[in-house]
Amino acid sequence: EAADFYASNYQITYDKETLHPKGVSFKVNYSGKVFPINLTGVLGEQYIYPVLISLAIADSIDVSVVDAVSSLINFSPAPGRIRIIEGLNNSTILDDTYNASPVAVDKALHILKEIETTGKRIAVLGDMLELGRYTASEHKKVGELVYDLKIDVLVAVGLRAETIAEKALELGMLPEKVFMFRKSEEAVDLVKSLISEKDIILVKGSQGIRMEKIVEAIMKNPEQKAELLVRQEKEWQAR
Repeated sequence: EAADFYASNYQITYDKETLHPKGVSFKVNYSGKVFPINLTGVLGEQYIYPVLISLAIADSIDVSVVDAVSSLINFSPAPGRIRIIEGLNNSTILDDTYNASPVAVDKALHILKEIETTGKRIAVLGDMLELGRYTASEHKKVGELVYDLKIDVLVAVGLRAETIAEKALELGMLPEKVFMFRKSEEAVDLVKSLISEKDIILVKGSQGIRMEKIVEAIMKNPEQKAELLVRQEKEWQAR
């Protein structure tokens, strides 16, 4: 609270009619004033920080904080970064397929758990690459977290991600709730078969695992993939 700009009252917002997660809201405190912020289409406290930075920069170059806050109505989320996408069967996809690291996967799973829903929480997790000697231990930690957060269904994609599934099973996650595949294309049919109304599906993995292919297969409007998903350029489509 000693900072010039700081945030409070973070919460997930929901659509009043569908009850699906809509985005996030929080308050920015500055110079004794409070500014409400609403971001749609994304989830996670990590979105607070760029807002605070942007407002601080705006103020430093004599842009009205009121005007800067108002401009956030035009905020457009980047693909693959905890972006909310409509899924099949009236479900919600959390598209976090841009990349993956242990810290980011931890955060994404906590967001999945935090969302209020009457449906299932499904985690579709691909390999975390470029971890070197920490590869096995970090994937085991993810498996522990999936179990500890009581995620309903786990789909592991990739050779390294098998360690996630194996650890969750070792801790007591029911075998019928855990699935393993080597490639994202191989997981598509199974993931589609799992989805019911109000389910929340987190899809996340490192670039090389191409988890956006799963998102494309389970999104309500796949014709929007070019504008909503990562790696839609021609050079990626050939891989």
